[in-house]
Amino acid sequence: PRMFSGIGKTKADLSKAKMAIIENALARFFIDCGRYPDDSEGLEALITPPADIEEGKWNGPYLKVSDMADLWNTPYIYRAEGEYNVGSFDLVSLGADGAEGGEGDNADIVNE
Repeated sequence: PRMFSGIGKTKADLSKAKMAIIENALARFFIDCGRYPDDSEGLEALITPPADIEEGKWNGPYLKVSDMADLWNTPYIYRAEGEYNVGSFDLVSLGADGAEGGEGDNADIVNE
């Protein structure tokens, strides 16, 4: 039982580390395209170029499809206008239960 009690924390830690990969991809997108993806484009803009990006600016894909989901295989939520990170974007994992809120393994994980 002790061995399994740490699995949730490990998944949370690894999901947070995957967020850093996404943040890096978003920074490269910003450098190339001059803006972050909007909410309608979402993280998909890191895989497929948005229609309004000037030809030659998008140098992606910036991310692998497998990096777009947390360790519970739930897609990360991207919000262009951050609720947690005012003035920036939010990346959110909903934790083990896949629902907002929660405690322990079910707690939401948000980028800093």
